Amino acid sequence: MAPPLAKEPARGLARFSPVLMKRSGARATWLAGPAGYTARETIMYSVIRRYNVREGMSQQVADRVNAEFLPLLREMPGFVSYALINPGDGTLMSISVFNDREGADESTRAASGWVREHVARMVANSPVILSGEVCAYAGGTSAVAS
Repeated sequence: MAPPLAKEPARGLARFSPVLMKRSGARATWLAGPAGYTARETIMYSVIRRYNVREGMSQQVADRVNAEFLPLLREMPGFVSYALINPGDGTLMSISVFNDREGADESTRAASGWVREHVARMVANSPVILSGEVCAYAGGTSAVAS
């Protein structure tokens, strides 16, 4: 059975979702799509941030991120997606995906400033930040209300 078509694709992504990309040299190539779909090359960048959150503060930080930071992030050029993950071990991890390195870098600067101004007392120390080129990506329909 063919994958379902996305109602509205994320900016910069192929018209159909889910898609799968395979790294091809320095570029990522779309591998999956409906019959007749032509593969194309693109590069996306992701930033993963891991925060140590003070005891009992994870939900408060998540609530503030949803209410205050996500609207800022959505307006950034090249924004594709964002997820905040609570593993339940006193950390929060965020994963941001952008169409270009500049957007990913700007999101890191924005997150740093936002955390400093809005939730610094809830975060135990500076985050661990990893960033780089996306090698594989699949998009689908979210069960989370946006």
